[in-house]
Amino acid sequence: MFLPIFSYLTFWIIPALNPAKVLLKIIPGERIISKRATVPLENIRDIRLIRNPFNLINYIVIETFSDEKIKICT
Repeated sequence: MFLPIFSYLTFWIIPALNPAKVLLKIIPGERIISKRATVPLENIRDIRLIRNPFNLINYIVIETFSDEKIKICT
């Protein structure tokens, strides 16, 4: 009975064990840099962490004032 729960939790934690993975670089007072895009801090409307329950992947979604969405897979 507990095997599916523990398997789910194990698969959920495995990506966090990669210590060399850099998702974002934040330059204070200037911008956020990711592999996909560079966003100035004054242009950010919202930053959200979205979890997809089907494939166990989290996304950081950055919304800008120009209605642009940048998805960063974690």
